[in-house]
Amino acid sequence: MESYQVRAKIKSYETSGPLFERFSEEIKKLGLTARGVWTLEPAEVWNQSASYEAGKRIV
Repeated sequence: MESYQVRAKIKSYETSGPLFERFSEEIKKLGLTARGVWTLEPAEVWNQSASYEAGKRIV
């Protein structure tokens, strides 16, 4: 019954390097292939739960 919306800004898009390699290895276990990894910086968090607090900005 809990739900949140996170609004973020794009920091970078990695197609090589340690972050990409680590992520790529993890999703290979699921039978998937990564082309790149987006890194994001959270800007806002909103409560979207089924309650009276729905629509309230948390951060």
